[in-house]
Amino acid sequence: MKTPKRATEATIGETQREKSGRVVSKALRTLVSEGRRPELAPLKGGGLIIGYVDEIHGEGGVEYKPTRYELLVVARHWAELILDTELDWLYSRQADGEECRLEVHAEARLDRIAKVIGKAAVEKAIAEVESAQRKHMDEEHWRIFAEGTEEEWAAFVRRIPRKLNDATESTPT
Repeated sequence: MKTPKRATEATIGETQREKSGRVVSKALRTLVSEGRRPELAPLKGGGLIIGYVDEIHGEGGVEYKPTRYELLVVARHWAELILDTELDWLYSRQADGEECRLEVHAEARLDRIAKVIGKAAVEKAIAEVESAQRKHMDEEHWRIFAEGTEEEWAAFVRRIPRKLNDATESTPT
């Protein structure tokens, strides 16, 4: 015989906990079975899921064999995501959990793509992404981003509000 639920138990909360447990367990099994990094698995506790990122943990891939060209497009996508995250870090000196997880995932995806089409092809795709971004930055800005010390980064970030004000003041109204 089933024991009746106490009136204080929230059925909806129990359902959510059960669902979150299934989501996390499924995400971890999927990551491991696909050769992805299990440390990217979301954490659960107290009915909450922490670190779930749909791009990483969403429904698994479909059976599809991409062409070399398609893999290069995907490689560029992941390279752009990494570069954007690193630029965000340069400007704000902070990153949220989703960005951090996606960057690690992106690096792992680039490694997997390199195993299929070769490291040189992926490095070339990354260089193309960096070249495209570099066109939107002056040489000093790019040098600080690519090679700068922590002190140079900090000094650069302190100048950003001043540069924005100067640009706004010189813009015709």
